[in-house]
Amino acid sequence: MLNHAMPSLFRERSATTVTQLTSGCAVLVVMLFTCVNVRAQSVSSYHSLRFVNSSSPTNSVTLIPPSGITSYSLQLPGTIGSAGQVLSNDGSGQLSWLSGSQTAISSLTGATATSSISNGAYHTVWQWDQVNGGTTALTLSSSSTAAASNAQTLLRITSSGNNNSLSNSVSVALNEGTSMLDGGKTFGVVIDARGGTNNYALIVSAGQSVLARESGTSDNFTTLRPSAILNIGRSDVYPPFGSLKLTSGTLLTTPQAGAWEYDGTVFYSTVDNDDRGVIPSKSFVVLTGDNTLTSQTAVQPLFDGGGGSTNGRIVLPAGTYEFECLLYLTSLSGTGTFGFAFGGTATIASQRWATVGRKVVTGVAITAPAAGSGIMATAADLGVVTANTGTAGCVWITGVIRLSAGGTLIPQISLETAAAAIVKKNSFFMISPLGSSTVTKIGNWQ
Repeated sequence: MLNHAMPSLFRERSATTVTQLTSGCAVLVVMLFTCVNVRAQSVSSYHSLRFVNSSSPTNSVTLIPPSGITSYSLQLPGTIGSAGQVLSNDGSGQLSWLSGSQTAISSLTGATATSSISNGAYHTVWQWDQVNGGTTALTLSSSSTAAASNAQTLLRITSSGNNNSLSNSVSVALNEGTSMLDGGKTFGVVIDARGGTNNYALIVSAGQSVLARESGTSDNFTTLRPSAILNIGRSDVYPPFGSLKLTSGTLLTTPQAGAWEYDGTVFYSTVDNDDRGVIPSKSFVVLTGDNTLTSQTAVQPLFDGGGGSTNGRIVLPAGTYEFECLLYLTSLSGTGTFGFAFGGTATIASQRWATVGRKVVTGVAITAPAAGSGIMATAADLGVVTANTGTAGCVWITGVIRLSAGGTLIPQISLETAAAAIVKKNSFFMISPLGSSTVTKIGNWQ
């Protein structure tokens, strides 16, 4: 045992080197062949191995072992190594020099936990200069069948922050698996831009083409040329999604030329500033064959046969509608007239419609309107032609109806004298929304 007050505990001299062990506490030095053990006398004492600068004793390098370790050995490499190289352990204590920045991608080991790389202000560039035909520079794939794969994302690229005047966040996700969004569908690319006032999910340079696959086969592609800046795919290829869908919302306070809008009731387009208009969305029924009516005087549906709908009715929400109806009938009674009316469960707030028609003897051409023309403002059944001995008749009806509550709407007919009259082929009823049940105007009215 050596006295701890001695500044030099052990010194070995040779012709060219001096090795000195120095400590501020008692140290036990045991020579066992070529191994030197240095340890503190007390387990609570500070223990280390210090290398003192021979020309400046106040400067040193200290090696301190961790607490609570299991003994192990490290064997240094036989050379000094090259600049930039680092020591690497092979797992058995054999150290070797490696160039850390030169590790080949092919030798990377798959991660066993979530990995995160923070590049800070540094940039990373991957470049492939020899990608041969039929090869792929970068492939991302997944064969996971786990339930979590329904929302898996193979690649997500995001950019956020204030870039000059654009405060935005852009995200591009490439997805593969069972499903990512509604309907059990798989989406190859999802582009999302949000977070600022100027967000562009996709920008295609002028004159560029877009290549789109029309079906599931690998060789059925359509090249979208600059003749169409935007070419929307067919709905039948990716049901149940529509080709183009507008989400309802509040209309622009100031109409903008070229804008298309949807407020949940009707579609709008603006051809120039301040001149917004309604885009017609017409519902109609046209008979493909004759519809024979029941011989009765009570009202009955006009379009519940002859290729029309089963019940001859349409379901409509509350709103204001314009409508048009053309009827041609035969086998009428030689006495009396016929009328038109609306039925159904919808609540009619008001209506106004006009008729032009006549009743003639079957076989006589209907070349001009006669008595029976008029303007109606009620849903009650009214005669739309003048009664006479004719057994054929026609009428054209047009008008506006306001529904304060939605429901079914049934175009109906009544016969003053019962008969198995026939509503002829190509008779039709058409209706389209104009706006809410209280709408007064759309457009640049002054």
